[in-house]
Amino acid sequence: MRLDREVVGEPERRAKLLRGAPFLGYGLLFLAGCVAAIVGDKGYFDLVRLRAERQRAEVDVAAYRAAVEAERQLVRRLEHDDFVRERIAREKLGLVQPGEVLILLTDDPRARAAPLPRPLRPISSPLP
Repeated sequence: MRLDREVVGEPERRAKLLRGAPFLGYGLLFLAGCVAAIVGDKGYFDLVRLRAERQRAEVDVAAYRAAVEAERQLVRRLEHDDFVRERIAREKLGLVQPGEVLILLTDDPRARAAPLPRPLRPISSPLP
């Protein structure tokens, strides 16, 4: 008798499972969509990474713009200010005006201790 009840209840139970199958399928599909939206390509983590990359790029662009503006100001000063040109020529190129004596000072201790090189021949001797 017990077997009869199980056999009789089987189609009802199967029908109940089949009625719930679409909800299970939609639930799994929704879950897969949520996972893809979070960790998938162009998902939330990718969005966070791209925002950080954009912020770093904006900082770099701001630094480059500041450097370009500084160079433009230097160019303007070089075009219009003789003293700036002279300072650059003295500092960067080591140039001096006629009649000036250039004295180089160094903090290197080896330069102070090293003797001056001797000339190969006396300065007063004629060249061969």
